[in-house]
Amino acid sequence: MSTIRPEDLMAEANNLSPVIAVALRAAEENSKGIDSDGAISVATKLTTAARDAQRTLADVSKFPAGRRAEADEILAKAERSFNDWRQNIETHELVFLAELHTSIFKAPTGTDGLIARLDAEQVLRRRDMSLHDVFRMLVRAGGQVAQLAVSPWLELVASGRPNSDAKTLRVIAETEFLQNAADTGNETARKLLDAPAKYAKVRSSMDKIASECLGVNRSAFAERALSWGSEAPQKDAEIRALKAQLRTLKK
Repeated sequence: MSTIRPEDLMAEANNLSPVIAVALRAAEENSKGIDSDGAISVATKLTTAARDAQRTLADVSKFPAGRRAEADEILAKAERSFNDWRQNIETHELVFLAELHTSIFKAPTGTDGLIARLDAEQVLRRRDMSLHDVFRMLVRAGGQVAQLAVSPWLELVASGRPNSDAKTLRVIAETEFLQNAADTGNETARKLLDAPAKYAKVRSSMDKIASECLGVNRSAFAERALSWGSEAPQKDAEIRALKAQLRTLKK
């Protein structure tokens, strides 16, 4: 019989891998300022399920097979929550980025818009600069002119220039605009620049948490816990076999 004590198993059942704690801190930090679709709530479900599963495995009052099945069911519920989150997080990211994009890339209107357009068209007349450089200059000008340069007006200009690529032009203009805006304290621009990396880190952290938590039934702890009491069913089976043999001999 193993020398493992039930009280030691139950005490150990409350402990999770230090990898989980590190990943959880990273998920919490990178969830700030974005729509993480309740990532921390899902992470809590995973860690709670992992502890509950380990406690179930450590409950030596039950046969090992029953403990394993119960622990598997606990983890299965948490896994479903994680899979739902993993499936939906990309949509939340796209919507979040689109809302930020819409809020910051607005065309100037009214008199301000008219003045900005007149100023921008003067720069557009320059033939000593490529269209890319023209838009970089407009963005660096700041104010309403910069706002105009990243509005749908960009596509209008590109459509009137032979061999111009509106998509490439927009990437150049928006990248320049966002960096300038972020450098001057525009919080929306900073969020838009930082959000993709934050989402990637949240995904990575959540994947680590899920991998560790959902794997506790296959861990060294699970092996030790299930070894306690595993002899009882075997002995019962041996006794039943002996009784059957005796009944056969008596006939």
